[in-house]
Amino acid sequence: MPEGATAPEGRERGAVGKPGRRKRSEHREAEGYSRAFNHLCHTVSLTRTGKTLDAIDSLVATVFVVHDGKDLETAQDIDEALDGWFGISLSPADVQRSVDRHQSAGRLKRDRRSGRLLLDPVARAEIQQRIDDGHQLEEAVKKEWAEDLAAHGRTAGEIYALWYCLRAYMAKAFLEHGALAVQLLDPQFPATDADGLSRSACMDQAIAESCVGLDVDAMQSEVSAFFDDPSVTRARYVAQLLDGTFTFFALTVNDATAAYLRDNLEPLKLFLDTNFIFGLLDLHENPMSEVSKELLIFIKDRGFPYTLHYHERTLREIQHTVDAISHRLTQRSWSQSISRAATRLPWMSGIELAYHKLNAESPLDAKVFLSKFQHMEELLADQEIRIYRPPPNDNDVETKGLLIAEYLRYVETRRPQSRPYEAADHDITVWLTLQRLRKRGRSALDIGALFLSADNLLSRFDWNVLRKKDEVGTVVFPAQLLQVLRPYGTTTEDYDRKFVEAFSIPEFRSAHSDYRETSGQVLSYLTTYKDLSEETAVRILTNEMLINQLRGIEEASPEFQELVESALASDNELLIEEAEAARTEAEAERCAREFALEESEARIQEKDEEAKRLRCEADERVKAARAEERELAEVEADRIRAEDADRLKAEEERRLAAEADAKSLRDQGEADALSRQARMRTWRRVGAALLWMVGATAMLVVPHITSWKWLLKHDHLPGIYVAAFFIWGGMAGTIAEPRHKKVALGALALAAAVAMISVL
Repeated sequence: MPEGATAPEGRERGAVGKPGRRKRSEHREAEGYSRAFNHLCHTVSLTRTGKTLDAIDSLVATVFVVHDGKDLETAQDIDEALDGWFGISLSPADVQRSVDRHQSAGRLKRDRRSGRLLLDPVARAEIQQRIDDGHQLEEAVKKEWAEDLAAHGRTAGEIYALWYCLRAYMAKAFLEHGALAVQLLDPQFPATDADGLSRSACMDQAIAESCVGLDVDAMQSEVSAFFDDPSVTRARYVAQLLDGTFTFFALTVNDATAAYLRDNLEPLKLFLDTNFIFGLLDLHENPMSEVSKELLIFIKDRGFPYTLHYHERTLREIQHTVDAISHRLTQRSWSQSISRAATRLPWMSGIELAYHKLNAESPLDAKVFLSKFQHMEELLADQEIRIYRPPPNDNDVETKGLLIAEYLRYVETRRPQSRPYEAADHDITVWLTLQRLRKRGRSALDIGALFLSADNLLSRFDWNVLRKKDEVGTVVFPAQLLQVLRPYGTTTEDYDRKFVEAFSIPEFRSAHSDYRETSGQVLSYLTTYKDLSEETAVRILTNEMLINQLRGIEEASPEFQELVESALASDNELLIEEAEAARTEAEAERCAREFALEESEARIQEKDEEAKRLRCEADERVKAARAEERELAEVEADRIRAEDADRLKAEEERRLAAEADAKSLRDQGEADALSRQARMRTWRRVGAALLWMVGATAMLVVPHITSWKWLLKHDHLPGIYVAAFFIWGGMAGTIAEPRHKKVALGALALAAAVAMISVL
């Protein structure tokens, strides 16, 4: 622990126990609990007053002034410039979001020819004026103090050394105590013994670094005299140094404070929603996709005790979505021209858009593209995201049904399109599972499980309807959690040296101001928690910071507001007056800026016309794209119609050929039948003739062979033979022509008539 640093009561009680406490003990030996506690109070206060983003925006805008004349095109360029000028490195994502905010406000614009980002002239003039005022203020303070020292007989060399010593002393005081340093630097302030030791230690170190060879007591007396009965100029200078301190604290945190924060974190299960996973895999375009990736990288790189999961119901929803998209993509072939047209359609998104972008560049089989998404579990496991399978009958069916119905009614009142039942069932199923994994806690990071989602309606339903009073919600946006975790891991190498180099230079300390509310809250925290043990103070302050960064948590209690008001009332009156004057000056500058904006109305109108022209060009491109799409659709329809006509013609030809074949077969069959009938008729006639001849021969021969005397001696033998021949001939004729039975009967009748005549 540095000399003079003290720890509150209960420090030794926190030095034993679980491994996390032993780790904190090591941090205390390296940095000192008092400094980490002080920095933590500043971090919490900056969070409560929302100054972190303001500080980033101010510093990003300032770097465009100090880095003038050099190309700043990307977030990486700006971050490198920040590191080069101020020794501070931010994440490219934070810088890019700051650039986006400046562009939305019109302060930054991109030159279409060079691609450089350009600062608005009015904003540039404001920042340059603040920087110039900062330089002039410092020069005025140096000149004023140099005249006092020269009046006491100090040489130019001693004055230079004393100024360097004064700067070092103030830097160490602000680094150690932050907002409290304003009071500790005032010799009239009734400090405690611990404060006195700390102030003395800062003075001794500053003198040892800068005033070698000079009388130590005299140097200490001269530096202390700087703060005796300070002038308005010196008070403004000290207040501006405090602004630089707050800006530095807002952008980074030292290792000891980050370690104190991380040591108090509990294990946490983070469940990822379907939209989060699709954004993570670049399959769904939403504003939170990039911050989702950034959050997971941040968690892994900093070693947070968090595990990533997705519900098995989420996997089913992902697979259902992929299957539906697969059906649409694989039911037809996609040419490169059609894919290029598809990428310009405003409603095209997700997996389909990803496919059309790739296919537009190089022909790609949709089935090949979709094959990897059939193995979603392996894709997510590669990113250390594990599936969670709840036990059977995890959710009560009746309870789930009631919640789904309430959820659907909530959605219907807030959006024109209703939510599919399957989507609502998924959301409520996962939410109910998390309720069984959660535990009670005042902070979102203490409850054991959170649901990370980009679904605004689900988040609002959870926080406004499902969340019980005085409890933390379940659904959290990725950007919210990332903002909460930043102070736990955003550290800067060689923190002390970079603070000393950055906080006091005019370009940095004038980048952002208006920290009066933040300063008051810091003093309130220091007053409120200074008598608590280390364990309790860090735990409460950690929860305070988390509570005020997640949407849906109630504001501070009335008791805390009273503490803030009390601290503000007892603050240095001179600083309050200077802050009021600064606000009045800012109001005057605002009026001047408004006047300048009114004068530039013609230029703005020209830009509006340019924007209209660009919109018209965009509309024309959209119309051309739609015409191309219609033309492609018409070509495709003509092709389909031609194919249908060819198919119908071919079918008609096949039908006519089949009918001709059938007729030919029928004719051939009839001819064959007639031929067979003719042959049969011939054979029957021949057979009948032979039969008659055989029968007639038998009738003539048999009576002689058998010596049938009765017949041979009969008086009417010729008539009998004639009658027999006619009868036999009629029978043979019936055989030859069955159709001519009447002829045969006629022959029989004739035979009978002949026989009767011959007998008579």
